[in-house]
Formats: sequence, structure tokens, C-alpha cells
Amino acid sequence: MTNHLTDSHGLTGGHGLTDSHGDTATDGHSGIPTDDHNDTGASLLAVRGLSVSYRTRTGPVHAVQGVDLDIRPGEIVALVGESGSGKSTTAHAIVGLLPAGGRIDAGSVRFGGHDLAALSERELRAIRGARIGLIPQDPTVSLNPVKRIGAQVAEVLRIHRLATRRSAPLEAIALLERADCPNRRSAPGSTRTSCPAACGSGR
Repeated sequence: MTNHLTDSHGLTGGHGLTDSHGDTATDGHSGIPTDDHNDTGASLLAVRGLSVSYRTRTGPVHAVQGVDLDIRPGEIVALVGESGSGKSTTAHAIVGLLPAGGRIDAGSVRFGGHDLAALSERELRAIRGARIGLIPQDPTVSLNPVKRIGAQVAEVLRIHRLATRRSAPLEAIALLERADCPNRRSAPGSTRTSCPAACGSGR
């Protein structure tokens, strides 16, 4: 987690939750003040009794009911289940990214001294992306194909105050190298151009 959540849609950064689709949720270390003394012990992320439903024209659909899970530092937890079993919904609920119509009906999501399920959207924005995030299985839902990937990664670093405008381009290149994207240091622009193809091929 940053710490990452991964559903086989994918938590990265050394700690993670992965569902069988490939999404990952991660947490990063941002310097945001937190209270790490809580009843979840050594858990980095602790989910208790998480229930999620979606509003439909015919009434609520209960997608997730009573999920409990713990992720400790350095640990990877995989959620395995058939399509539609609630793996992605669980990951999206944890980081507060449920689509329109989705809601958390019950439960808690303890992370860094906070119950993420009880935070407002404004409070979540201060944590999400800087301390915890979701990495989708399909890069096309996260990356703009008409913009260079390096510029997009650098923008995220600046938004979350993880780099300055001057340092962000080099920080982005370093992160892409860690992700095994092709890079020629002598031509940073070419790095940003070549990475989308690598990501699209599943690298």
C-alpha cells in the first residue's frame, strides 16, 4: 500500500490485497499524521464486517456481506472467487471508490488509525493516493492513451505532494523503472512514450 490493494483486478508497494482479477490497492508513506494505536494490533489494514450494496430500479443488490480480513506489513492477501462474487467491490469499498449507486451498509475499514468507511470524501482524498490506493488491472482505465505516461505519473506525484514540479519528472522515471518499463536515461521523453506499450502488453 504506498500500500496497495490488488484484486485479480491488484495492493502494491510491498503490502497488498489482490483479487483474482488483478486490481491492487497500495499504501504509500506520505507523512500524514495518523494514530497507529488501535485494536487491530499489528495489522496494516483491518476490515471488519464489511457489507456493500448497490441501488437498482428493483431494489438493493447485496454485493458483499460481512467481509473480515487483515493485511500485515509485508503481507500479500489474495481474494479468490468467481466473477461477480464481490472481489472488486471489496477493493473499491476499502479505498472509497465505489461507483454511483454503491454504498457501504455496515462494517469498518481500519487503516493508519482511521476508519476509512467513516471518512468524508474530502478526508479520503487526503489519504487516498498518498497513503493507500487502487491499481486497476486494466491500465487503459487509469492512463490517458494520448498523453505520455511519464507526465501522468509526475502529475500524480505533484498532486499528492510526493515530489516538486522540478523533481517529479525524475521521480516518475525512477518509479517506471521499478515497474520494469523500458527506459533510456539519456532520453527521458522516450521513456514516457515507450511505457504505455509495455503496460498494455501486461508488463
